[in-house]
Amino acid sequence: DARSWDPDDPRIEELASVVAANLLANRAPQTLGSRPAPGSSHLDLNLDESNPVTLGLLVDLEGGEVPRARRSWPVLGFLRTATIAIDTESGAVHSYPEGENTSQVLHRDIESFVFCLAEFRKLRDAKTWDSDNETLIHSFRTAVSAFDPTPLADEDSDWNLMLDEILDGLW
Repeated sequence: DARSWDPDDPRIEELASVVAANLLANRAPQTLGSRPAPGSSHLDLNLDESNPVTLGLLVDLEGGEVPRARRSWPVLGFLRTATIAIDTESGAVHSYPEGENTSQVLHRDIESFVFCLAEFRKLRDAKTWDSDNETLIHSFRTAVSAFDPTPLADEDSDWNLMLDEILDGLW
């Protein structure tokens, strides 16, 4: 299947490499005008933007606070109602839930983030009105956890909340 992602597949490394190179070259996305509605799974990535939105700028516009060391982190986009940013020193991808001043490490690195996005897309593409959602979610959890357990380690992570919504029939 062309949509299958094996953790050893070089395509995932190539894609993660391109995304990471764009981010490190200060070409993160401009996403202020495309914030998703609450409950949306929308993630807006525009890697061709030359003036990235930083976590500090976004937090300033929303009237929040963020530690000084994190102000320069590029914002990757939004997942559900959380802002997704990358720690430019460690490479970890963080989630800042709406209205919170603290983050949760969502992925160990950009490769894990891209892999998880690809697996979630595979789940969404396979989902139909009569699909076995538990089986689809089990497959997603198995693939993601084998690659990086971080995204599903916290039961309140954005990924787990979206999976719960699927099981509850909200998708």
